[in-house]
Amino acid sequence: MQPNFAFRPAGRQASPRIRLLERSIEAGERSATARFWEEMEANGTPLIENVPDQQRHSLVTFLWRALEDTRNVAVVGGAMNGAEPAKNQMFRVDGSDVWYLSFAIRNDARFTYAFAPNDSMSPLLDPARVSMDFKQDPLNTRRFLGLSGSYSSYVELPDAPSEPWRILGPDMARGNLARTNFRSGVLGNERALWTYTPARLDPTTPQYPLLVLLDGGAYTHSSAPAVAILDFLIATKQIPPTLAILVGNTVRSRELPSPMFATFLATELVPWAAKNHSASGDPADIVIAGSSLGGFAASFAGFQHPDVFGNVLSMSGSYWWEWGNQEEPGWLTRQFEEAPRKSLRFFVAVGAMEKADSQLATNRRFRDVLTEKGYSITYQEFNGGHGYISWCRALFDGLVALIGEERD
Repeated sequence: MQPNFAFRPAGRQASPRIRLLERSIEAGERSATARFWEEMEANGTPLIENVPDQQRHSLVTFLWRALEDTRNVAVVGGAMNGAEPAKNQMFRVDGSDVWYLSFAIRNDARFTYAFAPNDSMSPLLDPARVSMDFKQDPLNTRRFLGLSGSYSSYVELPDAPSEPWRILGPDMARGNLARTNFRSGVLGNERALWTYTPARLDPTTPQYPLLVLLDGGAYTHSSAPAVAILDFLIATKQIPPTLAILVGNTVRSRELPSPMFATFLATELVPWAAKNHSASGDPADIVIAGSSLGGFAASFAGFQHPDVFGNVLSMSGSYWWEWGNQEEPGWLTRQFEEAPRKSLRFFVAVGAMEKADSQLATNRRFRDVLTEKGYSITYQEFNGGHGYISWCRALFDGLVALIGEERD
């Protein structure tokens, strides 16, 4: 039986092409390094090779050409220990300008990465860290446009999940996305909302499912196109015509995990959607969704208001969250563990390449607690990191699982 691990660091001698380069340099072939880079420019990077006796995995070797004095280089990002550069330091081929690092990676992977040359090697989340001057891979033509407007390089191996919403057919009906401002009496502030209405919506039928999606501004971006995902799922009849409210942020880190924010969603936003946009009032038809801290906030809102939100869609939820210094990490998971089971259904997804001792471990613990309590839960570990390049497919799968035409 073939191993099924998501990724593993490979040794310095893992890549046949790197070994060949080393032997050529040792043999005194002066043009060996130049030929190597010509080959990489022609084929693109990272270097992809077979893993002996493993059809499920590929050997992925990241390459950096040192065009200036270089004391170190690390592979960084939201995947494969990428938040801890010290764990991903690249090796130099002696006598050359080639730096490399190899991983064996399961073929269903899709993730972004960057390079950090001459880095301090402190963790990316270290408040004392000075530089985030990361570099794209100049020989990788795959580019993912981030929310900041800058691009990241990314890897997409042959079995990565499809993204059918990226290419909508010319005859596929498009819904409408409209921006408005919403004033909350509960929170005493105002925020942007984006309201999605599907094509051919019948305003006289107040029975349409409702998606409430947190970090809404991010999901209006081309890198996380919630509208295209909804259009495709509705047009292909994988979910029924569905309304969506994409909720903007004010002070995200303070607001999302707060009880008052959950109250705002349940007592102001959802009734407004029902009154103004023909949304169903049945909790079984309402999905609260979010990613990262938004995933935590979605689960918290469901916990506090199961009479409003019957479905929770969590993508890389930050279940390690603690309330200041008064609680230990995992606070919300303990609330679910200690409380009677509520009428909630869950889709929980997390990246197998995310930080193992926090994001991945706490999502697995959350899954286990929900399962032990008897909740209906669909759990997914996608082979990627902490980012929108993976959350789009998780949103797609989660909507099908929770409100799909063939849901349980």
